[in-house]
Amino acid sequence: MDGNKLWSLGLCILLVSSFGLVFTASTVEAAEVWVDITLPNVITSAGNYNVSAGFANTEQTAVLIISADNVVVNGNGHTIEQVNPNDVGVFAMKPAGASNIVIGNFSFTMPTGLSGSTNFINYANFDGVEIGNCTFQNSDDYAIQLSGVNSYIYNCTFEGNMNGINYGAVSSGSANGLLSGCVFVNNRYSDITCHCDGMVFENFVGSQATTLDGCSDVAILGSSFTGEGSVNAYDCTDVVVDNCTFVDSYGVFVTDVQNLLIQHSVFTNHSYSPIMLMGSGLGPLTLHDNVFLGNSDSMSIAGQNVYAYNNYFGDDLVFASSSVFGSASSFSIEPTDGVRITGGIGQIGGNFWANSTGNGYSQIAEDVGDGFAAPYTIGFGQVDEYPLVLTEAISPPPTPTPTPPPTVPLTFPPGSGGGGGGWLPSPSPTSPAGSAPTSPPTWLGIYCHTWLLILLVVLLLIIVCAVALWSDRR
Repeated sequence: MDGNKLWSLGLCILLVSSFGLVFTASTVEAAEVWVDITLPNVITSAGNYNVSAGFANTEQTAVLIISADNVVVNGNGHTIEQVNPNDVGVFAMKPAGASNIVIGNFSFTMPTGLSGSTNFINYANFDGVEIGNCTFQNSDDYAIQLSGVNSYIYNCTFEGNMNGINYGAVSSGSANGLLSGCVFVNNRYSDITCHCDGMVFENFVGSQATTLDGCSDVAILGSSFTGEGSVNAYDCTDVVVDNCTFVDSYGVFVTDVQNLLIQHSVFTNHSYSPIMLMGSGLGPLTLHDNVFLGNSDSMSIAGQNVYAYNNYFGDDLVFASSSVFGSASSFSIEPTDGVRITGGIGQIGGNFWANSTGNGYSQIAEDVGDGFAAPYTIGFGQVDEYPLVLTEAISPPPTPTPTPPPTVPLTFPPGSGGGGGGWLPSPSPTSPAGSAPTSPPTWLGIYCHTWLLILLVVLLLIIVCAVALWSDRR
């Protein structure tokens, strides 16, 4: 084949390839269409929707009803104002529920002083809901009312509402939900109320109660509580409080809880016990790597077993006078290598006992070996067998080494891709309000894209064969 024929063949291949790439790109682009809508509205088809303006609702009807699966709604920073009480929910869902719903970049508000039962978002029977980058102000009930599985609320602010969020019980199994990076300010009664299993609340700021009622497998991670902020748990199983800060707050109050773990947390400046265990003597409470300082006392126990080690007890009174401990309680473990609560790597075993005058047992006791003092009788029939002593200069209170809160993967249904692989885009904590979430291609776009590639290959083969036959005949 001479040079002209080779050049012609290459040009044909280049033109067909370019055509295929352009056509494929246009198909994928078409699959990522965002539809502009105004409010009020009822969404009956899957897709991506941009709200083009805010809305002031004077009726007792929903402003936006979602009656389809696989829906993304971007509020573009617009404000939805509910002028009068509305007991049906400002944003609602069809009674049978929906799957894979994303709501983002809205501001919800009401005038102050109204009395009713207005939920800004009221979703039930769902499987897969994301709510992100929203503000909720002055609801006269719960700002968000949810009852379903696989929920994700992130980067939202709740201010001045009667209550923040209510997670209703689900019919069976785990609700499998995650709340992350939210701020609760000046809500009147509660920040979070949870009646379901398998929830993780991480990196939030609380100023009212976070209440767990009849739950199991719940974790509160990396969060801070002040004022009336607290963790209250009733009739729960397997509750974890990890890497949290409680400052002049209502602390941790539990009744009839089985298996409570508090670790890597700080409790300071409380005028009463920052940890209170009540009820019928369930337990145990496991405490390790926590700091207690400047409180009236560290804890009040009502018959539960307590397992405590490697804590810094810096309060003048550690146990409330009414405390009663379970017979299996222990304030040390067998010595093992680890990071001591006072700083440095060495042997851990018991706790560090200090007080405000500097003559706490661990502050003045002699080291009898490996950084431990002689056993310390701490009252209430309890003994710390391996109390810590200072092995190096520190400036109490030490800051516990935080345990990074895990990112809990949500298990959305097969094909939905929850959290970035399908209709639910990965949340972008740094995205400014008003930015549209990245929409993934629909199944139609993927289908067309695949067949276009196959068609392109077939066309190239046909051209190559045709040119070869033409060359032979020449």
